[in-house]
Amino acid sequence: MDRSAIALVAFAMFAAPTAGAQPDVELVDPPPSQTEAAPVEVAPDASEPTATERPSPVVSAPSDGVSPAGASLRTEQWSQRERRFTGHWTILRLPEMASRLAMSPLLPLLVWAEDVRLDRRVERALTNEEGTSLFLPTLIILTKDGVGVGARYSHSDIFGHGENFDVGGNIKRNLDHGVGTGMSKRFRRIDRRIGVRVGYSLDQNRRFFGIGNDTIESERRFLEAQTVKVALQGDTVAKATKKSTGFGSKYKVGYRRASLEPGVATEETPAVAATGDIIPPPPGFGLTTNYVEGMTSFSYDMRDTPGRTTRGALFKLKLDATKDVDGNGLSAVRGVGTAAVFIPLAPNRRVLVLSVSQGAVSEISPSDEIPLHYHIAIGGTSRLRGYVKRRFQDQTAFWGTAEYRYPVLDVGSGSLTASGTVFADIGRVASAYSDLFEGRIQRSAGFGLRAATSKAMAFRFQIAFSPEGTQMVFSMNESF
Repeated sequence: MDRSAIALVAFAMFAAPTAGAQPDVELVDPPPSQTEAAPVEVAPDASEPTATERPSPVVSAPSDGVSPAGASLRTEQWSQRERRFTGHWTILRLPEMASRLAMSPLLPLLVWAEDVRLDRRVERALTNEEGTSLFLPTLIILTKDGVGVGARYSHSDIFGHGENFDVGGNIKRNLDHGVGTGMSKRFRRIDRRIGVRVGYSLDQNRRFFGIGNDTIESERRFLEAQTVKVALQGDTVAKATKKSTGFGSKYKVGYRRASLEPGVATEETPAVAATGDIIPPPPGFGLTTNYVEGMTSFSYDMRDTPGRTTRGALFKLKLDATKDVDGNGLSAVRGVGTAAVFIPLAPNRRVLVLSVSQGAVSEISPSDEIPLHYHIAIGGTSRLRGYVKRRFQDQTAFWGTAEYRYPVLDVGSGSLTASGTVFADIGRVASAYSDLFEGRIQRSAGFGLRAATSKAMAFRFQIAFSPEGTQMVFSMNESF
């Protein structure tokens, strides 16, 4: 993560507003006493749309059509061209004006933070003098899935030979928790990074609504899910090749130990039952299963920058598979494809982002069942953000997003920026591809704040709405 991004993660709102702050340039008629003037060129305001026309001087030459040497052109009159209607620009400015109005009480604090360079002070507090280590507090915000805190420590040269090391953990209010650590190293001779990761998580009240697109929110049940993961991962394509062509590829092979048990019931939500319930238990329920897994992914990146993207496109394809080694008849092979385009609508990072994804999963053997963690699911921090995590799941799904991004704050003289977002999500799951585009399509919409440098996104905080309520989301990953 860029060093400036560190500061914004801790102090997201400390900055001075800059977008749209430049005043319009206004031309006036010259005074009658002014008889000679050089041609005047006025640069248009970069923050205004190009449809706005500036006044132009009307000049004349001597009557014989030839200007004598050293003679100046004489300004006779100034004419103001009619201002064109820019309704689309006004509409785009509405969310910006709303954001500025909401943040206006914080303006004195923002100006003070910029004057004292609070971002640099926070950076020095969280990193060492060499800039190789970072301690980063984290926050978990999912309105219905729980609130929690955590921390992450990373070092980019832990043993002095370019080894990247990180360790982190989090805990929620209901004592759900997770920990993970990893180490990787780039080998210069092959120009590829290879690493290993280990993680553990416990979720005592994981929501389960059944399988399908038409499940009912009030019929939710609780599962307890414990997971241990160990993986070897690395780059398939050299870094230099990815930088020059935009094409990248990664792989992962690993081991997973997963158990599904009845969750911690409450007065409103019962636990999943093995038998006699209107919600059938998922595959693998009541078992502790060991899996071997493998994954490969491909990407083609045509964005101008990965963090503050203003134009371009991104295409991704992920293929993975899992197979239990205990003879429980659980296996799956899965594929997910994503396409995202970035369309500049106006100057100064006003961008429309359109993304669409589709995924499908199937058993490796006809007699096997698909384990719950391999079903294609929508709902959560990235897919259909107005719903709880894994709200809808089945064997195939599609989901899409339209998101408008506009400038709000600049931090550290513009090296790090915060953008407002307004978005709408749709999605649907089905048991077969033939049924995927028939029936009710789930939807949600919302707004939020996204912070990024040119190299990477720092975080995003969003509030999303759906027919089932409101979700607040904090994430340090992109939504696609």
